[in-house]
Amino acid sequence: MEWFKHYAGSLDDPDIIDAMDKFGDKGYTIFFGTLEIMSKEFKGKPENFYKLSWKFLRKKLRTSQKLLEKIYNFYKKRGRFVLKGNRQNPEFIYIKCPKFIKIIDEWQRRKLRTNSVVPPKESRADNKDNKDSKDDVDFPRFLSSFKAYHKKETGTDIATDKFDEQDLEKWFNDIERKKLMKAIKYIYANYNKDKYMTVKVIKKHINEALQEENENEN
Repeated sequence: MEWFKHYAGSLDDPDIIDAMDKFGDKGYTIFFGTLEIMSKEFKGKPENFYKLSWKFLRKKLRTSQKLLEKIYNFYKKRGRFVLKGNRQNPEFIYIKCPKFIKIIDEWQRRKLRTNSVVPPKESRADNKDNKDSKDDVDFPRFLSSFKAYHKKETGTDIATDKFDEQDLEKWFNDIERKKLMKAIKYIYANYNKDKYMTVKVIKKHINEALQEENENEN
């Protein structure tokens, strides 16, 4: 795999924030460094476990095995990695990322869909037709991350309603991706720690951010 999607808002991801609070910059570099290693080892089946040696990981990530184990277990608890050990072969770790399929490059996606052996003429990153693809922002992931961030900042849960969430998702997915990414960054940057938060209020904040962006453009 030549590349994978790296979300522009990763530093606002609650799991990344918590990992960096706990492990320093290693919380960030170990997560994305491991994804890079998995990308190089990619064999066309994102659901498979990757067999990696601790010796290789220690050298590649410049980190002790003890700290690697702590960070991997942290991300395991957050559902970002799945781990398997092998008592008969303790020199290796078996690891996979449940959402790896969502971040693989367009060429690999095409191969998985059609078994094509002809690479695309241009990468997704350079393809203007795909510039505003809906894959750029995943609604369930955004909502889950924002709920976790709100909980961390205020100690309260966001009031949810299934029908409100469905309405928000439909509205969310109709927004131009480039503008939506900017709006999401804006609401994180201007977060006011409002303890009473609902799905409708999230929509209101995104809409305000979009209006702010339109005014700046004009």
